[in-house]
Amino acid sequence: MPSFERTIQHFGVTIDSLRYYDPCLNIFINAKNKDGSKKHFLFRRDPRDISKIWFYDPSLHQYFTVPFANQQLPSMSLWEYRKIRKQIADKGNEYINEHQIYEALTEMRDLIEDSSKKTKSARRQAQLQKHMLKVKLS
Repeated sequence: MPSFERTIQHFGVTIDSLRYYDPCLNIFINAKNKDGSKKHFLFRRDPRDISKIWFYDPSLHQYFTVPFANQQLPSMSLWEYRKIRKQIADKGNEYINEHQIYEALTEMRDLIEDSSKKTKSARRQAQLQKHMLKVKLS
């Protein structure tokens, strides 16, 4: 799984403009290194499902699951997310928010479902017409 190093803010962690949050991050919010710089932590994300990331707790040496900060966002793949961001940007939106992502994802999935239904019904209709033609010729 791809890894990322990020700082932990009061709102959680941001990766690719998506925010993630879980209470397990609270003790690391605004953590600093000995030299005073912000401390970076290790996160991993499965590209097939970016609705959650895994946070490596350096003190416990254990990974914890951290979901989207906005729990209304459905799970999606990195491929779907990139396609959605491109669609939104192509419409002229410079700043992309989570509501736009949700709307675009719902629209894209509905379109795919409708297309597959139409394709299935078109195949059935063509098969039925072939069958009816054979029956008429017999």
